[in-house]
Amino acid sequence: MSTPKFQEQDRVMKVARNQCITRSGRYQKVTEDLGIKGHRYGTITDLIIKKDRCGRSYFYYYVIWDDSKTNSLHCQNMLRPAEENT
Repeated sequence: MSTPKFQEQDRVMKVARNQCITRSGRYQKVTEDLGIKGHRYGTITDLIIKKDRCGRSYFYYYVIWDDSKTNSLHCQNMLRPAEENT
């Protein structure tokens, strides 16, 4: 069984993605015009392990974002440590 990347109270970020705009220069201009932030930062509050029908385990995290008061559920591969700059 694999191990979770994050623990409770860890700071994480979610990278903003937009599949409709492929060129980075155009993406930057549109996000500035619309006032969209590049990344979203938050704190992990809980960890859930879900299994698929083959028995593989996947880690999901409840995150409270800095700009929101509600919990949201996200899979492990959508989150990165807040200290990471990529």
